[in-house]
Formats: sequence, structure tokens, C-alpha cells
Amino acid sequence: MYRFGLLIIAIWPAISIAQNSLSLKDSERAQFQANELFFKRKYLQSVQKWESIAARPESAIDKNQEYLSWFSRQVLLREHSNEALEEFFLGEPTHPKRSFSFFLMGLEAFRQKNYSSTVKYFQAVSSAELSTEDRGEYFFKSGYALMMEKQIEPAIQEFNKVKGQSSGYGPPAAYYSAYLQFESGNYAQAKKDLALVGSGDAFSGSVNDLLAVIYYKEGNADALIQFAEELKSSGKKQGHIKNLDLLVGDAYFQRSNYVKAWSYFSKIKIRNTGTMEPELAYRFGRTLFENQNYEEAEKYLKVGASKSKNDTLTQFCAYFAGVNYSKLEDFPSAALFFDKAAAVGPHRGLRENASINRAKIRIKEGFTSQAISLLKDYLVEYPGGAYKEEASSLLAEAYLNSNQYYDGIHHLEKNQNWSYVNKSAYQQLCFHYASEKFNDRAFDSAVHYFVKSNRYSVDKDLAIRSNFWVGESYSISGKWDKSILYYGRVFQLDPNGKSKEYYPSRYGIGYAYFKIKDYDKAKGHFRAYANKYESQGGKYYEDALLRLGDAYFVSRDYANAFKVYEKIYNRGLKGRDYAIFRLGEISWIENDSKAAVGFFSKISVQYPKSPYLDDAMYEGATVSFESGDYVTAIAGFQGLIRKFPLSPYVPESIRKRGMAYVGRENNVKAIGDFREYLRRYPRSEKSEEVLSSLNEALIAEGREGEFQKDKVAFQKANPDSKALERIEFENGKELHLAGEYERSIPLLLKFLDDYPGSAYSLEATYYLAFDYDRTGDPDSAFNFYLDLIAFGNSEYLKTAFERSSKIAVEAEKYEKAIIGFEGWYGLATSDEERVLATEGLMRSYYEIENYDSSLAKAQSIADFESPFGNRNLALLYWAKSLEALGRLDDAKARYQITVNEASDENAAEAKFRIASIQYQLAEFRNSIETCLDLVSGFSQYAYWNDQAFLLVADNFLGLNDLFQARATLESIIENSPSEETVSRAREKLALVSEKEMILETMTDTLITDTIE
Repeated sequence: MYRFGLLIIAIWPAISIAQNSLSLKDSERAQFQANELFFKRKYLQSVQKWESIAARPESAIDKNQEYLSWFSRQVLLREHSNEALEEFFLGEPTHPKRSFSFFLMGLEAFRQKNYSSTVKYFQAVSSAELSTEDRGEYFFKSGYALMMEKQIEPAIQEFNKVKGQSSGYGPPAAYYSAYLQFESGNYAQAKKDLALVGSGDAFSGSVNDLLAVIYYKEGNADALIQFAEELKSSGKKQGHIKNLDLLVGDAYFQRSNYVKAWSYFSKIKIRNTGTMEPELAYRFGRTLFENQNYEEAEKYLKVGASKSKNDTLTQFCAYFAGVNYSKLEDFPSAALFFDKAAAVGPHRGLRENASINRAKIRIKEGFTSQAISLLKDYLVEYPGGAYKEEASSLLAEAYLNSNQYYDGIHHLEKNQNWSYVNKSAYQQLCFHYASEKFNDRAFDSAVHYFVKSNRYSVDKDLAIRSNFWVGESYSISGKWDKSILYYGRVFQLDPNGKSKEYYPSRYGIGYAYFKIKDYDKAKGHFRAYANKYESQGGKYYEDALLRLGDAYFVSRDYANAFKVYEKIYNRGLKGRDYAIFRLGEISWIENDSKAAVGFFSKISVQYPKSPYLDDAMYEGATVSFESGDYVTAIAGFQGLIRKFPLSPYVPESIRKRGMAYVGRENNVKAIGDFREYLRRYPRSEKSEEVLSSLNEALIAEGREGEFQKDKVAFQKANPDSKALERIEFENGKELHLAGEYERSIPLLLKFLDDYPGSAYSLEATYYLAFDYDRTGDPDSAFNFYLDLIAFGNSEYLKTAFERSSKIAVEAEKYEKAIIGFEGWYGLATSDEERVLATEGLMRSYYEIENYDSSLAKAQSIADFESPFGNRNLALLYWAKSLEALGRLDDAKARYQITVNEASDENAAEAKFRIASIQYQLAEFRNSIETCLDLVSGFSQYAYWNDQAFLLVADNFLGLNDLFQARATLESIIENSPSEETVSRAREKLALVSEKEMILETMTDTLITDTIE
């Protein structure tokens, strides 16, 4: 334990110094009597005697006697007596009373507390000429005067001459000798001298005090404690300073007996802890702390800790103040004092302890970013410190809790400290970082870190999850063989199927086998998944049934496929429209055209918004066409073309409708369809076949002459030899394919100018749109995408809708963006495209303040179970739209759902908007709590952290708590790296200052902290 010295109150007892008087036999001679009365210091009687002598006519008084008579009067008058007598005896060096006279002058100076004169006069005294009793007085008072003049060694020598005597001056001389030995650090001699004092009441208290102090100074805690306990049991009194309790308490303190220490310290009355010396405050506070009386300890520890000194005592006070505040769970105060203990004082070990503790406090407070900085500083300053492993583990945990996964991984890999705790942290950091990459659709990085997380499979469940998500990553990337490998590892780690990833892995591996056309294995896994959730349903249950049906279907096991699809339809499961479509296909394959048409028709009747409606209409019309039912076929193709003008089935529907008209011998309408086809799709694979059909229809109608015009148009669209045109086009195309977009653009532009009606125009237009898009010229790209849209149906139309809508969003042209997203949605052929298009519509409607439409789109995304799109974003826009519509309660509830389901920036924004609504509703304290939860749970999102702290300040203003509002805003100004945030904080701080000035004019507050 590090020791500090107490401030010991000086021991200076008030001791009455007895004076001995001389007694002589009366002389008959009047002058002798007068002289003797003088030297006996009976100055009044001496003066009276001299006056009686002087009144006698025969009196003859010599010079000496005259002076003594005069001196007696001067003593009575207290004027210049010593100076006059000194002058007299200097002229009478052999006078028999010279020595005694200086003795008397010394006594007179002593009485007047003129110790320098006392020393001077006593030096002229010959002690041998004094009586035994006077010598005792002489040596004691000489020693006392020397002591007062700080001539310590001469004083001790004088006290030594009388300290062992039995006279009245022996005990005080022994005591003062002991005191001077004590002051000189000669504790052993001081104790010997105290033994000579005796036990008289005049000294007992002072002796006890001094002896206790000597034991304390010697560091002899055992002797001090024993002495105090004996003194306490004997009833003997202390002296005048009343500090024995302090010394004994400190002795117990030095022995770490804090219970006994406080039994003495508690006897000392402290009126105001703020005025205590830091050494005493530390002992009181530390003792109370060790006795677990943290509330009282706080009063004392902060006294020493608040000093500005850079010394060990201040450091100890600050450290234990920090620990004490930690016990009281006052973590902000604890952090403050740990910061000070880590920054001041020469005690390196204490600085190290404070450094690690302040980092722990920041973690408890939720200030993870600060904790990370402190832990990094600790590891730099104390590379071989006692808490190196703990700090490393805490840092890894802090990185984990603050979502700074990459930094945490780098820290552990750099330090190579693979304790069990760090292995566990490493596994979690890699897993969560991989999850982030997965959510960002950076699947290669996700795989890399999921695999890394299994380097130390401390947590088996996490290892199962990692392998599952590697399988998912490879599945999404279309790397089916690798996905199968990692799904299989889930089964190896969990052979009994206890984990929640087991059956999703069944589904995933089944899908992968399906993609590589290993349908037998795919069927086994889909069947296992479907059987598991047959009664309760699962996330992918309906899809697993659909894929099981598809596996049977592509394996040409139509009987089992039919059963599966029929189950889906009969149970009303998700995907029943698709199941009906497949039932129609199977029926047609099995040559049951009537049943096939019936199934295809059900989709039109029962599911008019099905994404498979155009498929069903086309297949139904085709079945009728191939069955020779041309009327039904024509109606079917006509309905599809009218309802889905942008459907990819439109070209074939036009062609087959024309063929059906031929079958109906309506060549006029057939000619119209064939010409329409060639006009719209002049370069299609079927264009030559359609041209032939057109020629036959014209001949049948006797209109052969018209064919030349159609032939020219066809030749123009399909030239036999256009080498230059093709070469120029290919030049631009090759540069485009090579990624040389800036070089390809001028070549493609020139090509369009030279060949405005080229069959390659559409493709060239697409390349130009793409190239401008990639080279950062969104305006030009947008215009070319519009050209593609204006052209109508083509292989590029969907892309044109998609990219033009996104460019419009970036340019904040949301009305145009909506047109693009609607077109994209109409052409979408997958759930992913439909969800992403809907997401774009949701955002665009919100930006043009069409909140009802934005709300509807957000709800459709959130309710649609799909691995695509951003459900978290949809939940957020759902809530934002409700808030914009003034439905605050509904919005707040929906924001909370977003927070519960998400852990990304959408959740952070949702958390902030909850706090904002609470603020609008004057629920200031709830809003503050929500803001602090945001800072604690989403510390990685600096923007929303800044907004939260600004809102905290607004809430404190709402509560009229100007102090907390100011503190919050000043903290923002000091710590935020955002200039915008700091600027806003300064504006709010100015408002606080105005309110404070108003408040100061209204009231004055005086706080007095006096503790009895």
C-alpha cells in the first residue's frame, strides 16, 4: 500500500512553570535588608525599606545602594530597568551581585516573553553562584528561551541539566527535551525523555499525545494501536490536540483494517469536507469505500481528487473516486475521475488500472466508440501491461458491439492473442462482418469472412449459421456446386436437424441441385423440407412444394408433378396461380386439351393480377390454335395483345393470330397481322417464315403485286449484304464490349447518323445509352433510354425502363421516375425485379408527397416474402408515409417494428423518428431515453447519432433544463466532426444562453454545503 503522511498538529502543552523563592534570615541592618529584599525580587518592600533608610538623618547610602534603590523603583515602573542595570554592572564586573542581577534581568525578560534578551542575560550568569533551586529555574528557562529562539541543540543541553531532577522544573524540562528530540527525529531519545516526565496531571495528556505521534512517525502501527487501546481502557486523558483518534485510525488504515480504522476516524467531527486536507480526505474516503459505504465515501474522495496537483495523492483519490462512483453506478462521474487518475500522478500502475477501468466504464455507458479509442491507447501505452489480454478482449468486444467488425478482425489478427474469449470474438466479428457484406450483396467478400469465422468454431451454432450463409451466398451468385458443399456442412455439424438452419439448408441445397439439373437429389431435399412444414408451414414451404412439383415436371414424372401442383391449388397456398398454369401444361402434354384450356382459363378468371396471366393466355390460345379451334385461338391472342401490349408473347401472338386467320380463310386480316409483325419485328427469327406466310396470303387474295413493297421493306430490314454498315457498327460495338465507352460513343453516334434506318439502330441506341450511363453523363443516357422506350417492344425495353427510372431518381425528377418504374414493373419477369421496381415507386411517390401511394407500395414490399429488395427500407417508408399523413401513433408503432426487425441504418432512422414524434408530443423524457438508446445501439451511424444528440438538447429545452441542454450542446460542439451539426448546436446554444440570461435576472441561487 502506498502511504501518505498525516498533518500532525503541533504539540505544545500549556505548563505552569513554578518559581522558587529564596528565604534568608532577617538582618538587623536596614541596608542589608533592603539589598536582600531587592535580590529576593520583593521590589515594593525593598523600595519602602530604602525610603525608611533615606529618611534617617544619619543615613549614608553608598553609590551601589543608591542604584539598587533606584532600580527597585524602575522595576516597579517597568521602564528601562534591565538596560540601566546592565549598564551599571558592566561598569562593576567584580560586583558580588553581578551574576545574580543578570539572572534577575533574564527572569524579567523571560516573564515578558523576550526570549532573545533572556538568552543574552542568562549567558552572563554563572550558574555556580546560584542556589540549587535557582539553578533549576535557570537551566529550565534558559533551555526554554533557547528553544523559542530555535537554538535546538543548546536548548536540549540546558534541559538535560535539569530534566532528571526532582524539582518542579525536572518534568517540564524532560518533556521539552523529548519534544525537541522528536522534532529532530530522534524518536528513541524522545521516548527516554518522556519516561522522565512522570505521570503528573500537568503533563500526562501531552506526554500521551507526543508518545502516540512518535509511534506514528516511527511507523510502529502495532505499538501505536496497543498504546491507544491501553490508554482508552485505563481512562487516561489525552492532551490538548485531540488527534489521537486520527493517528490510531490511520494506524489501522495502514494495516488495511478498515473497520477498526473507521471506528476511530468516525469520532472526528468534520464541519465541511470541502476544507479537509487531501491526505485526510483520502483516508476517510478510502476507509468508507472499503467498508462499502459508498455514498459517504464519495464526499471525501472527491475532495482530494478535485485538486489540480499532479501528484500521487491526487491520483489515488481520483482512482478510488472512480471506483466508488462505479459502485454507485454513477458512471459519468466514475469516467471523469478515472480519466484524471489515468492522466495525472507518477504512479504508473495506478494509471494503468485507471486506464483500463475508464474504458470499461465507457462500455457500460454505451459510448463504445470512446471505449475503443481508450482501449487502443491502453495497448499502445502498456504493451506488456497486466490487463493486456483483457484489454484486447474488451476491444474486440467493443468492435463487435459497435458494429465495427472489420476493425475488430484486423485488431485480433494483428495481435494474434488467441485466448478462448478472443477466438469467440473473432468468430462473431467475422460472422457479423460477413453478414453485412451479404446484405450489401457483396457475396465474394461475404463468403471470405463467413469462412474465416469458422477458423475458430468456438460457437457451434454460429459455425452452422456461417456454413449456411456461405451456401446462400454461393446460391445467389449461381455457384451451385459450392453452395451444395456448404449446405452439406450444415448437415455434418447438425446431423439431428436441431438448428434453425437445418431445414432452410435442405431447401437451399434442393434448389442448387435443381439448378444443376440433378432433379432426383433436388426432389429428396424439397420433399424433406415440405414434409417438415406440412402442418405448420414454413418460410419457404410453398416455394419448396412448387420446386418439388417443378422437379417432378422437368423429370417428366407428370403424375407426381400433377399431385403436388394440385395440392398447392386445393389448399390455396402461395403460388397457386403458378400451380394452375403447370396443371394446364401437364394436361396439354397428356393430350387433354380441354382440361388444359380449362386450367389456363382459371387463371384469367380467378387471378386477374397474376404474373402468369399472360403466360396462361398465350398457352391457352396456343392449345386452341393447335387443336384447330381458331375462333377461340384468335380471341385468346387478341385478348393477350390488348391486355399485355408489352408482353414478350405479343410477337408470337400476332404471328399465330395471322395463321389462325388463314385457318379461318380470312386472308385480309391475316395479311394485316403478318405486315404488323414484319413492321414491328423485322429481324426476328420468324421474320422469313412470316414473309412467306404473307406472300401466300396475298396470292390467295390475288394481290401478288403488293408483295414487292413488302419485300423491299424486308430487304431493308434484312439486307443480304451490308458489309460497311456492319463493320462500322461492329467497330463501335467492340469498343463498347471492351469497356472503352468514351471511344465507342463517337463511333456509335456517327453510325446512327450514317445509317438512320439501320437494322442495328436499336442495338446501337442501347449501347449509347449504356455507355453514357457508365461515363457519368446521365442526361444523355436518359435521352437514349427514352429513344428505346419510344421504339416500343424490344429486348432492351425493360432495361430502358429500369435505368431511366433510376437516372430520374438521381436527378430528382420523380414524376419521370414513376413512369420508368411502372414500365419496368410491367415488363418484370421475376419477383426480384417486381420488388425493386415497387421500391423505386415507393420512394418516388414519397418524394412527390403522394404519401398514400408510397404507403401502399411500402406495404406491398413488406408483406411480400422475398429474398430480394429491402424489407427494412419498406418498413421505414411505411412509417414515414404514415407520419407524413399525420397518423403519428400508427407511424410510431410502425417505426418500432422497423427497429425490432432491422439493425441497419433504416432502424437507426426509425429510432430517431420515434424520438422526434415523442418530442412533438411533448414526451420529452421518453424522447431523451429513445435518443440515448439510439446512440447506444447504433453508434456506427454518425449522422443519426448527431441528430439524436441535437434532439436530446431540444428535449432538455422542452423540460426547461438549461444546464443539461447546455452540457449536451457543448459536448456536441466539442466532439462532433460534422460542421453542419456543430453549426446547429451553436445556434441552439445561443438560444440556451438567452434563456439563461432571462433566468439570471429573475433569481439568484446560493448553495451551501456544510456537513456537521
